[in-house]
Amino acid sequence: MYTLRVDKDGAKPQRALAADGRPQRLGTCHWVSNERLVCEVYGVTRVDLELLPFTRQFAVNADGGNQKLLSTKRNAYTHGLQLGGGSIVDWLSNQDGSVMMTRIYSPDNHPGIKLASTQLGLGVDKIDTRTAATVAVERPKPDAIEYISDGRGSIRVMGLETRHGGNENSPIIYYSYRKQGESEWQELTKYNYIDRVGFEPFAVDHDKNVVYRFKKKRSNDVLFACV
Repeated sequence: MYTLRVDKDGAKPQRALAADGRPQRLGTCHWVSNERLVCEVYGVTRVDLELLPFTRQFAVNADGGNQKLLSTKRNAYTHGLQLGGGSIVDWLSNQDGSVMMTRIYSPDNHPGIKLASTQLGLGVDKIDTRTAATVAVERPKPDAIEYISDGRGSIRVMGLETRHGGNENSPIIYYSYRKQGESEWQELTKYNYIDRVGFEPFAVDHDKNVVYRFKKKRSNDVLFACV
């Protein structure tokens, strides 16, 4: 990927980030400040005899400098596989160079190390893309699969795979929400992602204090606002 300064006559493109395709490939990139980009790298890795897709989130300057991994880091003591690299849930447009993103946590039982982690599941962190300094926003939950921000730095909707000890193989996603300015979760709705039946939240509007969803109407997906 190349960047170009349009405010400078005769500017030459500068390479910001590249992937060799073995196995990494460069996906989407978005500006998070005037000189900083957040990019997703994806690829396929072999585990035993199976090929599995993976993603990672990186931040980089427009000239290719100061590359930072935003996805959670692994080490030799981290349990399990980490295929997902997380996703951006809030670009924090009023905070130059920082983002809020989901990150996958796995236990790390490094013997003799006090910093070993027991966290497990999907959480949300605020990350300074220049330094990779991290602040926890939502602690990881083993059954969490989705978080939706209001675009102002607050997580308002959360999707869970199970509820009250339910069947982990169920195609139902259970959604919870928070009232504006509050921290307690309340039940919102559920959605069957195979039959596409139910209420699937899409976005939250901070100013109107509503959640948007798509609904099938005459064979088309129509956007609805729900209080």
